[in-house]
Amino acid sequence: MVDAAPKIFAAKIGLGFSLASILFFVGYLTISKYVIGILSLCAALEAFFRFCLGCRIYSLIKFNQ
Repeated sequence: MVDAAPKIFAAKIGLGFSLASILFFVGYLTISKYVIGILSLCAALEAFFRFCLGCRIYSLIKFNQ
């Protein structure tokens, strides 16, 4: 069994980035490009290297409290 909390945390981060893409439609093009770039990097790390950045951040937050 694997702890689901890190994956749920990573999914919430992804949802936040996805919602932030609304900035593109509002007219904040520069910041939306950075958000899309960060989201793409996180997705690529997970897809190609099986490295979950959200899980890593979760473990840092969880163990540093």
